[in-house]
Amino acid sequence: MHTFIADEVLRRRIGQDCAAIFQFFHPRSVLTASMKRMEFTESQIVKILCEARWAPINDVARKHNITEATIQAWRGKFGQMGAEDIKRLRHLKTAHVRRQKLAAKARL
Repeated sequence: MHTFIADEVLRRRIGQDCAAIFQFFHPRSVLTASMKRMEFTESQIVKILCEARWAPINDVARKHNITEATIQAWRGKFGQMGAEDIKRLRHLKTAHVRRQKLAAKARL
């Protein structure tokens, strides 16, 4: 069975008993599980941000199966934008990337 380096360091630092307690409360499946990447539409993002204004962020994040950091990142990125503004911003970004790729191909 493979062990994490962190587990080995923990065992050395605080002893075998405390490491066993730590593993009881934090099973490997929780430590290694990664969240599935989800794509949200512009209207969904706006709806989630509106909910997060009035409800605790951790409750909103749990309800929509996303992290609190995702909500904070959206808040910083989109702020008070509406769904149409976010859609336009995404369109502009993809168009910009497309133009950059065409310019790079033209240089070759």
